[in-house]
Amino acid sequence: MSFLRNFFAKHLNLEILALGAGLNAYLGIIGLVPFTIGVLVEGYGFDLKTAGLYASIEIIVMSIAAMAISPLMNKISNSRLAITGGLIIALGNVFVAMYATSTLVVLGLMIAGVGYGLVAAAVNASVASSDEPEKVYASGILVYALAGSVLFAVLPMLYLESFPVYFWAQAVISVVSILLYARLDDSKPSQQQAGDVSASVKKSALLNPRAIALFLATFLVWTGMGLIWAVTERMGVSIGMTSQEAAYALVLSNVIGMVGGLLVKFFGERYGRAKPLFIGSLVMGLSFIGISNSDLASVFTLALIVYGIAYFFLLPYIMGAAVALDSDGKVAAFNGAMPSVSAAISPALGAYLAATYSFSFAGNTAFVFAVVGGLLTLPCALYLDARYRKSTLETMDNEQAVLNS
Repeated sequence: MSFLRNFFAKHLNLEILALGAGLNAYLGIIGLVPFTIGVLVEGYGFDLKTAGLYASIEIIVMSIAAMAISPLMNKISNSRLAITGGLIIALGNVFVAMYATSTLVVLGLMIAGVGYGLVAAAVNASVASSDEPEKVYASGILVYALAGSVLFAVLPMLYLESFPVYFWAQAVISVVSILLYARLDDSKPSQQQAGDVSASVKKSALLNPRAIALFLATFLVWTGMGLIWAVTERMGVSIGMTSQEAAYALVLSNVIGMVGGLLVKFFGERYGRAKPLFIGSLVMGLSFIGISNSDLASVFTLALIVYGIAYFFLLPYIMGAAVALDSDGKVAAFNGAMPSVSAAISPALGAYLAATYSFSFAGNTAFVFAVVGGLLTLPCALYLDARYRKSTLETMDNEQAVLNS
């Protein structure tokens, strides 16, 4: 019993639940893009291009709001900012649920986007100020993954009879999350710590050609994922699946996809970084072709599962490469922003390509993005692999020298 108490106190306390709720808000809205587009098309009568554009606007506003508030984070309580953001999210979603006209729907999505941006800033600040940010963030991601899977499974059932319920549900979830946001970490790094971090940041790190290649790689891979993800639900419907069946296929992809993360834990750096990064990107690209060219629900679902495994496999290696390239963390921080930047444009791009050309064309485009992205990871990955081998050899030589002495 004492083991369980210690485990929950460290890994599943109210602060971790608050972090998971915040991650579920601002990362979840990106994952819900295909459902949002589906609701705007079927429930509100917008065409696919317009629905994709509206979904992108919400994410763009979220990104702008998060960046705009970030310079003030040392003067604002994280919990209060998250609570404010949660209330704004609820207000925006209520607006969309109540009014179906184009102008008011966009206004409601923009209002919600501001709220998501404030929550994103508060969550990131609370993690950064913790003693062990990596461990805290990892625990929060677990809560987010579990909550996200439940959300993906439940939301489609809620709007079977009334599509506005989709937005009402998000408003209610946001209000409930506010109760947890009050437990976010409000502590701030000491002035000495802040000074040390500022002094350690090297401007040249972001101008390193390997870092620039990695930034482009991450952007392209996530753009490919985003443009496919945005219209995945529509692809499923086009081959005879119901909206709910397509949603469950997405949930299955997310759950089984965690196997990819287990593979990373098993392989680690055993085969370096270059091979896993390129192979992961290639497999992900092939899954895009399978998803967008499937005529059978079973093949569509299988391709989605492959995508999920590739995603959870690729993510740790890409982010790990950024961390390994720059010990100051500047490259990792900048590279971590690439998925959000791509998410701001990929829904509209995916909807445009699918509506103007075809689902197959969108999938083939995403395949090219993934493969080119995989190739662009190689300058960084090959450098890190060579550095790792050199370090290993030096360690072995030193150990041998000690034994011989």
